[in-house]
Amino acid sequence: MQTFVYDYIDAERVKYAIPLPANRVAQERIGLVGPGSESMRLIAIPIVAAVAWAAGAVVPVLAETINVYDDHGGSVAEYDARWAALAARGVDVRIVGPCQSACTVLLAHIPNDRICVTPQAAFGFHLAHRADATATLWAGYSAGIGEWINARGGLTPDFKWMRAPDIYRFFRKC
Repeated sequence: MQTFVYDYIDAERVKYAIPLPANRVAQERIGLVGPGSESMRLIAIPIVAAVAWAAGAVVPVLAETINVYDDHGGSVAEYDARWAALAARGVDVRIVGPCQSACTVLLAHIPNDRICVTPQAAFGFHLAHRADATATLWAGYSAGIGEWINARGGLTPDFKWMRAPDIYRFFRKC
């Protein structure tokens, strides 16, 4: 059995995992586990990656997980493009904190079965500053989420926060 080391640093750059021995003793020898392994990983992973690449041992990552937390949004167009690209790569998304405003455009691109939520997860829905941005957001929400928003007065300048337990009606727990 091969074990894959995959330290998420920047989802835009990380595209490969390195096959490593499943044997913990072998992993300890190269500093990936054990005392002080956090600082050693910063050194060991680039070295192992270079050796593995040279040997042709690098394999594509099959499932990449993006953690979303404390995301206050921004340009809807930029978020729309970013999440479209990530969806094309087949990423999974773990909501571990607030995802508000333009961040919620991820719901237009990532299928619900690829999204999970933690107890701290929250979606903040509101009226965007531009009508076309609001239309982009609204078009990306499922009928159920649209009904949830409408039951709370619709999109307005004030945030409508979806948290537990409501969030569990739409997304699975991580």
